[in-house]
Amino acid sequence: MRTELPPKLQPIEEAIMDLYSEYFKGAGCCLHITTDDFNIEDSSVDFCLDRAKEKVAKGRDERGNTHDDCLALAKTIRALTLRERAVLFNMKWCPACEHYDTYDECVDCRGPLVPLPPEVSDGD
Repeated sequence: MRTELPPKLQPIEEAIMDLYSEYFKGAGCCLHITTDDFNIEDSSVDFCLDRAKEKVAKGRDERGNTHDDCLALAKTIRALTLRERAVLFNMKWCPACEHYDTYDECVDCRGPLVPLPPEVSDGD
């Protein structure tokens, strides 16, 4: 666990790590488009929420997973601001167009991305 994370985000990072360590759930399971691909926008997290709800409604899968943990984690991530999600996933920020990403150059405006400070206090 990263110690520079704000205390509010540390248990969420731990829950994500638990998700990856669970039997055959690797690749972020229901949340993979957010936890693996860093699609942190509301619509992407909503997709994860819907996927987890579908799997929970079906009951245990072939590996015995209920996906209740996926649903709880998706709800927790959805409750975060966009900036909090960017800090959680150690993303960078483009000051020119305010886009978050994991690269060194913004995919939207091609401007340089800069590290985000760890404090999470804005009202996104």
